[in-house]
Amino acid sequence: LAAAAVLALLAVTAGPAAGAAAQPASKFFDEPKGPHGYPLLACLEADSKHCGDEAALAFCRSRGFARAGDYETTNSVLPRVETITGALCSAAKCKVLQSITCLR
Repeated sequence: LAAAAVLALLAVTAGPAAGAAAQPASKFFDEPKGPHGYPLLACLEADSKHCGDEAALAFCRSRGFARAGDYETTNSVLPRVETITGALCSAAKCKVLQSITCLR
């Protein structure tokens, strides 16, 4: 999926959380995972386009948050690293989101 389509899909499916006023204003995720439980690629697409801010925002929206705050990335040599849509990164080293803070 194109980056814009992924973000639009996440905006529609995530929507505002029920009882959002009772939810914390932010949440810290250490070593966030993709949909199949593998480390999360720091790019929206497996071919390393739309990395960093866009991937962090997509992750936070998929968890019901409005925006991404601070995040850290690192290079991973793990055998499986996936995008927010579940596509696998096949490069020798894949940049992953090491941690991220999501904001309401």
